[in-house]
Amino acid sequence: MLAFFSLQVISVWTLGIFMLTRDRSMISLKQLLQTPTIWAIFVGLFVYFTQLTFPTSIISIIATYSPLAMFVVGTLLAEIRLRDMFGDHEVYIMIALRLIIIPLVTALVFVFIPGASELHILTKTAIVIVSSAPAGANT
Repeated sequence: MLAFFSLQVISVWTLGIFMLTRDRSMISLKQLLQTPTIWAIFVGLFVYFTQLTFPTSIISIIATYSPLAMFVVGTLLAEIRLRDMFGDHEVYIMIALRLIIIPLVTALVFVFIPGASELHILTKTAIVIVSSAPAGANT
């Protein structure tokens, strides 16, 4: 699941930067490693492998950051003109790719991957759901 999410973050980030700027020089490994999502993946891996546990109070504080993230995204979207956001046909192609084609291909690939245990089915279902959800829902 983490491998799928990591690849999704990398592809969405790089493609999004390119679509907004049309400048290939903006896409670099250095820029990618500076994104908060990549850092969150590294921190999550560290916590997972070290089996760190946190007090409930810290977990509730962390949970309050979700609305703040939505506020930041909303602020960034507010700076984009509606004509720029909805006037580009490439946006509709990317929406179809992200919300329809990728989930269908993911589900099709899972048909050919063996594993009928409850854990295998649950994992496959979770990945298909994550791949079909809008990026904002994943965030």
